Amino acid sequence: MSSLFILTFNCAKTPPINEHFYNAIESKLPENISDLYVFGFQEISSILKSTSNTTIKKLLQTLSEGLISILNEKYDNLNFKNVPVVNIGAIGLIIITPFYDKINQIYNSIGYPVGHLYTTLKGGIGIRLQFNNIEFTFVSMHLNAGEKLSHILRRNSDLFDIINNLSFEDGWSVLKPNSHCFIFGDLNYRATNAHGLVDCDEGDGDNELLKSDELNLLRKDSTILIGFDEANIDFKPTYKRVPGSGSFKSNRIPSYCDRILYLEHSDEFNNNKSKYKVIEYDSIEECKISDHIPVYLKIEIPNSTPDINSDNLSIQNRLLLKKNSRIIVISNITTWLMGTGIYLTMTNQGRVLGITLTILLYSLYKVFV
Repeated sequence: MSSLFILTFNCAKTPPINEHFYNAIESKLPENISDLYVFGFQEISSILKSTSNTTIKKLLQTLSEGLISILNEKYDNLNFKNVPVVNIGAIGLIIITPFYDKINQIYNSIGYPVGHLYTTLKGGIGIRLQFNNIEFTFVSMHLNAGEKLSHILRRNSDLFDIINNLSFEDGWSVLKPNSHCFIFGDLNYRATNAHGLVDCDEGDGDNELLKSDELNLLRKDSTILIGFDEANIDFKPTYKRVPGSGSFKSNRIPSYCDRILYLEHSDEFNNNKSKYKVIEYDSIEECKISDHIPVYLKIEIPNSTPDINSDNLSIQNRLLLKKNSRIIVISNITTWLMGTGIYLTMTNQGRVLGITLTILLYSLYKVFV
């Protein structure tokens, strides 16, 4: 049996490298030490900084050092270490463990972009590892936003593309036989009743927003995330909040955008009861620094791994690697162009440089024409 602590947080373009964030996280850590601590982040920087991979890696490394510090303090300096930190744009994934010697293998992914024109404003990044010879797949995502029907369809397409095209170093995409799989992040599904795409009669208790939740409705209709499950939600919507106060903004539908899901693993000899033991699934209302509230999951995992059948096994990506490499090249170009455009038009230094280059080019033109 392995124990996990998984957290996802959309940082609203500001790195949460501060005491408020660390204290909020520390207050929710399990009393007993977990085997793996998994942290997914979205919008960890401004759009401009997110176009610099070096900048984002430094931010995530600093953030991971802060997380290691609070873990060592919580559990009496057990020598926590990072699994390699990965990112695509401002979407990051940090995994920390006090039992690094029990990690047998690590497979990173190169990330998959689903922002407009394949920019890295949205996308997914993953790490697959073997801990005590048991394999785990973790994927942090940020899907496209919006409350219209077209936005739901775009999110569904994003989700399908990431699950099928996110390539790991072992040649598989997100779904792989004999691997525990967790998908989390700002999935951006809203409480819109899915605009009539599916039957909305079924609900979740008395929570009207959950009855209207796109993710729940689409999952029940087997439109998305077939074979995945989620612990019961018993917390307030995590979006859209007023930073600093935590109150809801009046111009958005309060929604459960931030979620953690896992591949089903049931016991057919015990009324299909889940083999996973959910300890706690909750938000951290004390953390008010973003327009999102962090969400965490404490869960215990058996040594046996889920079965993947033909209904939820995605087309694996050994033949998709060439396609993916082309998309990554396109993404690098479009993301660079976006960053350059923002720098030249939205920063004082960039405007000065732009004017200087324009004058220089004009002067050269006059000389040679």
